[in-house]
Amino acid sequence: MSTAVWDLRTDQVSWQPEVYRLLGRDPRLGPLSLDQLLRADRPTLRRVVTSVLLRGRPESGLVPIERPGDEPRRVQVTGEPMLDQDGRVTALRMSLRQLA
Repeated sequence: MSTAVWDLRTDQVSWQPEVYRLLGRDPRLGPLSLDQLLRADRPTLRRVVTSVLLRGRPESGLVPIERPGDEPRRVQVTGEPMLDQDGRVTALRMSLRQLA
């Protein structure tokens, strides 16, 4: 399982190397910001992110990933909020796992 974290307080984004492959993104481009992630043409991914950020509770879904010259694959995405002591969402942690 690979992890990506978006810190809402600092705007820092941290992706483990495997996340790039799972989401079909060139590592030389760096990780996607939350804005870019929400604009991506992946409705399930947008739903997971939006639910975690607005409701402050975990959400998951299957995201289809297709890359030219590659077999289509499905990635299990689980988003969970990181909360401060007052229960406000301060970061989004997303775990990704490719399904067989």
